[in-house]
Amino acid sequence: MTYDQFDLFDQYTNKTLPDAERQALEDQLRDDPALRDSLRDYQQFRHSLDAVPLNRQLDRIHDRLAAQGFFDTNTSDRPPVPLSSSFRRRRLVLVSSVVVLAGLLIGAGYWLTRPTLAEQTFLTFYRPEPVARGGADCGTALLPGIQLYRTQQYEPALQQFTALSASQPCVSYYVGLTQLATDQPELAVHSLESALKPAITSPPLIRQKAEWYLAMAYLKANQLTKAKSQLIRIAQQPDQPFRNVAQQALADLSHD
Repeated sequence: MTYDQFDLFDQYTNKTLPDAERQALEDQLRDDPALRDSLRDYQQFRHSLDAVPLNRQLDRIHDRLAAQGFFDTNTSDRPPVPLSSSFRRRRLVLVSSVVVLAGLLIGAGYWLTRPTLAEQTFLTFYRPEPVARGGADCGTALLPGIQLYRTQQYEPALQQFTALSASQPCVSYYVGLTQLATDQPELAVHSLESALKPAITSPPLIRQKAEWYLAMAYLKANQLTKAKSQLIRIAQQPDQPFRNVAQQALADLSHD
């Protein structure tokens, strides 16, 4: 759409076009599909423009500038363009610029805040341990904290677990599990790595779960290389209950 067409359509829509020019335009519109498309585009722009809350404020600014003689409509060789048409064109440029700027800011915000591949994989596969299976094998001292964990009272559960000796079987696992649930992935990594040290004897199921949740902690902490290595170890164990889901996580990570 040219500027001349914009002005023409604006006068036509505002019913300020002289009768002869209006009739000539309507005759062209009947015979010219491209011109009809341009008029439709203008009307869509006009509709969206009128919906902008800033519209009334801009009109007031225009009226104030016009009263001060800011606009001069007699400097062109062509017939004068109504002030409303000239101002609408300026307003369209202004609104379009605002829309483009907003789009750029939204796009920049998305790229700055969108999750990394590791974080996306964590969000897909992480679930807090729902019933703390195997907890009974760890001794009665852990049971109050496990009960709190089961009811998603993570902070009190963490206080219960950290009050126990880390040398006890399962304590490091449940500390790390709860730290991960409370968004402390770096601390969870340290605790879960401790739970898997050869010197600490844990029930087999607890050890297998610790391997899985350590992989989740690596992902949450954006330690992608360690996460992949840990998931590969899990996927290579035929008796690992997390073997299949580890393979799925590795498949997602392979899209990087």
